[in-house]
Amino acid sequence: MLDSALEIIKWIAAITGVIYVISAYRAARAKHPVFQYDQHSAANQHDWRWRRPDEELALQLLDDEQKSCLTLPTEAKLFEKCIVAGGVLFQVLAVFMLVFVLFKRGAAEAMAGLFPMLLIFWLGHAMLRVGARAFQVILYPDHLVVVETHAILLKRIYTFQHGPKLQFHGALQSMFTMTSYQEEPEYKLTIERPNFLFFTKKKRFWLQINQSQGSWLVAGLQAWHERNSVKAPGQA
Repeated sequence: MLDSALEIIKWIAAITGVIYVISAYRAARAKHPVFQYDQHSAANQHDWRWRRPDEELALQLLDDEQKSCLTLPTEAKLFEKCIVAGGVLFQVLAVFMLVFVLFKRGAAEAMAGLFPMLLIFWLGHAMLRVGARAFQVILYPDHLVVVETHAILLKRIYTFQHGPKLQFHGALQSMFTMTSYQEEPEYKLTIERPNFLFFTKKKRFWLQINQSQGSWLVAGLQAWHERNSVKAPGQA
C-alpha cells in the first residue's frame, strides 16, 4: 500500500510540474511579445551602433568612441553555482590524478590511471559550462563581440567579423527543455559565419532575457549587419 501511494504521489508531482511549465511558457509568450527594433528604440549617432532601447526593455547601453556595448541581465541560480563548484573540485582532482600518473613507475599502472583522470577532467569541464550565458553584445564598425559567463566568475570572449554571410537567428527556449524551477523561458541566440568555403560554423548562446528583449536584440544585430558598410583597406 505504501509503495502504491508513493507511486501515485510521484505521478501527481510529475503532472503538476508539466502543467506549471506549460502555463509559465504560455504566460511568458503573452506577456513579452515580439518587439520591432526601430519601434522600441531611439536613433543613435552612428548606424553601426546599437539604437537606444526603450526603458521597458531594461537593457543597459554604454557607448564610447570605439564601441557600443549592450549589457544583458543575468543571474546564476543556486543549483548552477553548486554544479560549477563541483566542476572546480573535479578539475582539482584531475590535476592530482595527473601528478599521480606522471610519478608512477610502471607504464601499465600509469596507463590504468590515465583514463579515469581524463574522464574526471572532462566531467569537470562540462560542469563548469553549466549556467553559461551571454551577458554583453558589443558592436564595432567592422566586427562584434559576445561576452559569455564561464564558471560563474569567469568570462569567454567570442569575436565575429562583419561579412556578407554572417547571419543571426533567435528563438525562445522550448518548453520541453524548461524545468519546474524556471519562472520564464530563456532565449537562444545563434550566430552563423562562413567556415572553409562552403561550410558554415554555428555558435549558440543562451541569454537570460525574455522574448521581447531577445527579438529586439536579434533585430538589432541584423540591422547592424545590413546598415553597416565595411570599407576595404585604403578606402576613404
